[in-house]
Amino acid sequence: MSNLKDLFISQSFYGIINLENSTSPITSQSGDVELQDGIGTNLGLRTNADNKKFTVVNNFQVDGNADFNGDIDISGSFVHSGSIDVLGNVNVNGDISANIATFDTVNTRLLHVTEESASVIFSSGSNVIGDEITDTQTIVGQTTISGSLGVTGTQTNTGNLDVSGEISSSTIAGLGNATQYSQSVDTTINNLSSSIDTTITTLSSSVDSRLDALEGPFSTSVDSRLDSLESFEAGQVARNSVLGTYTSSVDSSLASINSFTSSTDSSLNAINSFTSSTDSSLTSINAFTQSADTRITDLENFSSSLDANFVSEAEFDVYTSSVEVEQTAQNNRLNSLETFTGSLVTDFVGTATFNSYTQSTDNKLNRLISVTGSYATTGSNTFIGTETFSGSVVGEVNNLTIVSNTASLDCSTGNFFTLTLPSGSTRINTSNIQEGQTLSLKLTQTATGTGSAVFDSSVKFPSLQPFLTTTAPNSIDIVTLVSYDTTNLFAVETKNLV
Repeated sequence: MSNLKDLFISQSFYGIINLENSTSPITSQSGDVELQDGIGTNLGLRTNADNKKFTVVNNFQVDGNADFNGDIDISGSFVHSGSIDVLGNVNVNGDISANIATFDTVNTRLLHVTEESASVIFSSGSNVIGDEITDTQTIVGQTTISGSLGVTGTQTNTGNLDVSGEISSSTIAGLGNATQYSQSVDTTINNLSSSIDTTITTLSSSVDSRLDALEGPFSTSVDSRLDSLESFEAGQVARNSVLGTYTSSVDSSLASINSFTSSTDSSLNAINSFTSSTDSSLTSINAFTQSADTRITDLENFSSSLDANFVSEAEFDVYTSSVEVEQTAQNNRLNSLETFTGSLVTDFVGTATFNSYTQSTDNKLNRLISVTGSYATTGSNTFIGTETFSGSVVGEVNNLTIVSNTASLDCSTGNFFTLTLPSGSTRINTSNIQEGQTLSLKLTQTATGTGSAVFDSSVKFPSLQPFLTTTAPNSIDIVTLVSYDTTNLFAVETKNLV
């Protein structure tokens, strides 16, 4: 290692870049030679004294352009986020992976394509798709074939097949020989057309005969009956006219009677409403008058009693005099209280006396602790600062119970829990998670060993070591849970303790 600090070049030697062995020139050295700073720390660059190759040990980053006139050999992965323009040949012995690649010309012996996202504009020459008779080629969308279409095997069509030219295939699935099928269809259509023409001619002749038969006696009878019906209709119209005139007169009379009756009803309703309102008003006046008489009588009786029962002037003077005496007594008591509280400023316990008292109390408490050797308290306690315990700390062990295949683990009730698993699956739900807790759960199988446990989503296990209950009879699993917030418990499992 070359360290220039002993050469006393001044402090600038820190920034000098030199060879690993700077005591001899590069031409007299061999193998890889490291480049170091002024105190001998490797820079991650080395040069080979024999073949003059330059090696970058750490990552190599080029922020600007890089021109390479020679060959580039890459033995590992090559990652580049920008464009790469290659004017010469590129020889690759391994795989090339690219999300998007654009090439003017690609010459390859074997091309595996998983997905073709754009259309193939032109494919020159003859092409073979598939190399086995069992290969299946699926084309989604419309396929246009400008030349002839030859099918050497069976052709199956699940949709419509539109063909503007000729089909050279001799057979079609479901039809057989296409030419014979077409000739058979033509013959069937010709025979059906001839049968239809014969049926129409026969039917037309039968209809004409029946129409000729109807034009004789039946037509004459119908005309006679129509004449009689027209005569009856004329008489009925005249009768309806007379009835309409009489009905109109009756309607007019009824309308007059209805109008008079409606007017009379309105007048009677108005009279009834007025009478009801008057009765109500009179009732209210009578009630008010009676109440006023009673109140006036009571007021007169009260006024007459004031002359004999009201307080006289002499009695009122005696009362006010006694109030002044009581007020004076209250003022004297307040003055005495103010005097006493003012003396507290000088007569209360002084600082020195109070300090002496608290020091004495501390000494007594220390002696009490040293005598008892322990300190017991009830309720919750919060300790701020570092606490040192020379003995053990014992926590209560809580046994979880199962209700409806669910065991509830309340983190506020303790730190140690046990659960004996019954047959089947038991869900463990946690609640009241506190920050900075460490909990321990003991899971015990019965003699049959058929129970299992599932934790709720708040309990997180390592992805490579997920929770799995040991199903051996009488086996014991210990699950340790730690909290860093009030949302999740991070857990690990110690399996099958014996």
